[in-house]
Order: sequence, then C-alpha cells, then structure tokens
Amino acid sequence: MKNLILLFITLTISFQVIAQENQKEVFIIGTMHQVPKYLKKSYKPLFKIAKEYAPQTIYVETPRAEDSVSITNLDKKFIEYSDSLKRIFPWDEEKFNQLIVTDIDKLDVKDFKYLMNCFIIKRDIANFWYYAYLARYGAQGAKKSLGHENYDISRKLAVHLNFNKIHSMDDQTYRKEYFQAWKSANKLGKENGDAKYLRKLLRKDVLRSIMPGMFGKFGMYSNRLKAMERMHQINS
Repeated sequence: MKNLILLFITLTISFQVIAQENQKEVFIIGTMHQVPKYLKKSYKPLFKIAKEYAPQTIYVETPRAEDSVSITNLDKKFIEYSDSLKRIFPWDEEKFNQLIVTDIDKLDVKDFKYLMNCFIIKRDIANFWYYAYLARYGAQGAKKSLGHENYDISRKLAVHLNFNKIHSMDDQTYRKEYFQAWKSANKLGKENGDAKYLRKLLRKDVLRSIMPGMFGKFGMYSNRLKAMERMHQINS
C-alpha cells in the first residue's frame, strides 16, 4: 500500500511537470488599429515590450485562409482577385517551398513580390500584407513610425525576429449581423441622446490627448483613471 501511494505521488508530479512543459503562453497586445499623425510614435513602447518578449509566433486580426465565409464578409473582392490571379500566375510549388524557408534578409524585392502573389492565391491575407510590407520597405522594415498597429508592431516584429510567416486568428463569420446591430444601436442613440453625449466624450478625449501625444506621454494619459473611465463610456 505504501509503495502504491509513493507511485501515485511520483506519477502525479511527473504529469504536472509534463503539463507545465507543454503549456503555451499567449501574450496579447491590444491597441487601436490606427492613430492620428500626432500619435504615430505611440506604438514604440509596445513594440519595445514585444521585442523583449520575443514570441515564437505572431497572430494578427485577419481571417484564416480556410475561412472563406469570414474573408467574403470582410473583403469579397480579395477572393475574386485571388481566383483571377490563380488563372494567370506562374505558380511554382518548389520555388515557393524554397523561398518560404529562406531567411528574409537573403531575399530581394522580386522574391517578396512572388511570395506576396502566392499568398493571394492561398487566400492568406495576413501573409499577403506581410510580404507587401517587405516588398515596399525591404528586409529591415519601415524606418519611420507609420501610426498603424500592423506596420509598427506585428509586421515590424516579424521582420525583427526574421519570421517567414505570421498567422491569422480573426472570425468575421457574423460581420453582417454585427453591423446590423451596430446600425440599430446608432439609430437608437440618435433618438435617446446617446449619440450627442458620445460626440462630446470623443471631442473631450481627443483634445486632452493631443499634448500628451505630442510629447510622448500618451501612455501615461490613457492609463489615468479618468481617461479610462471615459474610454469605457465611449465603448459602451
């Protein structure tokens, strides 16, 4: 009996160790998709944190390639373009497989554009935009802040980490229903006075964010209790 108890304790500890080793940590960075020009450098602190964290992979807010419903709801023209390009593009599976495992700093603009077209055919929106970014800014990425989360964090981080691919994780399956509900909420807001109050809150938030944003203190401003309460009201 004593040996059985000892065996049970040993197995329990072993399973816990194995479970801990197999655990994956998810680091979520939530931002506005885009910011005004006077705030375009506000992504720098987030990029610094993400760079120090050095993730093993990057997921972005775009539909997965196999989720044709979400892609159609988000951008029907992308599917149409993908299908038309597939008929004329000189697809070479061997070339694609070779390029996609080559360090990005060893690829040139021609390679980036080739891979960009490959990902259009694959309906892989995240990597289409990633290689479009590389084709435009090169293997070092954009030098200046562009005021957009994907340019200043996700794609820039992927370049820094020498990633050949990033991944999608968005769901736009109910996009149509969502916007119908949003439209109904806006209509109700005009009737009950919420819309007028919302404009007032937004104006106050913008005016109070300009000075902190210009002097690199936007993070300090946005994390103040009053600013967070106001943002909660705006989003509500």
